[in-house]
Amino acid sequence: MCDELRPASKPLSTSWWSSETDDEALERLALDIFLTEFTTKAADRQASRGFLDGIQPLLKSDNPQSSLVCSAKTVALASIGIRLKRKSLIRKTERQYGDLLGNLHQSLYAETRCVSIETLYTAILLGLYEIIISRNKSPMQYMTHVKGVCAILLSPRSPFRLEYGRIMFQPSSLLMSEDDIVAYWPLDDSYVQNLNATLHKFQDFSHRAELYLMKETAHMEESKLLQREALVLDEEFSHWGESITDHPSYARVTVASLDESAAAQSGCDYCHSGPVDTYSDHYIAAIWNTYRKSHIVLLDIMAHLERHISKEETSLKLQGRVEKFVADIIASIPYHLAYDVDEYLKCIHSQRSDIAPNRSFSYTYYAVYHG
Repeated sequence: MCDELRPASKPLSTSWWSSETDDEALERLALDIFLTEFTTKAADRQASRGFLDGIQPLLKSDNPQSSLVCSAKTVALASIGIRLKRKSLIRKTERQYGDLLGNLHQSLYAETRCVSIETLYTAILLGLYEIIISRNKSPMQYMTHVKGVCAILLSPRSPFRLEYGRIMFQPSSLLMSEDDIVAYWPLDDSYVQNLNATLHKFQDFSHRAELYLMKETAHMEESKLLQREALVLDEEFSHWGESITDHPSYARVTVASLDESAAAQSGCDYCHSGPVDTYSDHYIAAIWNTYRKSHIVLLDIMAHLERHISKEETSLKLQGRVEKFVADIIASIPYHLAYDVDEYLKCIHSQRSDIAPNRSFSYTYYAVYHG
């Protein structure tokens, strides 16, 4: 690896490359870029799964020409190709993707006894590639791979033993025996499992409520039944949010608060006034935002039901709660998009105009929704 392109242990620059970095150099760096930008080591394994935490030793020990390693490189190069608007790199990753998809199909047919962890990871990475590349096509194309990964997980041949409902599993844990998994991954506090249970109930409820609210005529009794169900879910969500606040692993830390003037003059299109929050890792931050987003949708349904029943406008109390969740999500954006929040704040206060999202995985989603 070229010394001048070697990534730091904690990158602070906007990116490791520039428009002058040629494709060959980027390909040499691709695996290091993937490991640093697309994986997150869990800060606390009792509470967090990180992101792709467990793939690191597999990539480092695997054959450099294996489907798993090539998939990781393809993901990294596709992200860079889009960021640099380099068609040559994008075309190359499209060809690589086609070959890898064929190899994946062959692996699934060949592994009759048990789907290997490498094959599962390869499927996940190819789905991640679809998310990256689909911004030029349809943002929902990656759903094919999401369904494929789910099918692998639910298959009797899956390496995951999903009947261990209370075990927080990691792909890396599959390298151990089942007894080791049970001993190593206890959920003493069960916070994640409690939220999962509420989200599962909410998914069914929201589907039924949305179908009902689409009807031209509303029946008062059904509206009241849905409202009572919504209130129970609201209480469950609220209890989770209140109880998790005291857990040190799930704590959020407000490191700064930007005034409107600083945000407006920064030249950064994802900078907003108000608090800037950080978390122990991105998995924890994602849990918080999943909770907030779901709770916002529930409150929106409650507002619609309230209007059906009382024929009045949304209560200020509900509106205020939604605004609080939205503000908390906004406060988490710099943590998701910047390598280092301290550097981000320095850039904001110095009114730099060239600030851009520089964490590839977060940038992928940022690009999908911002074009």
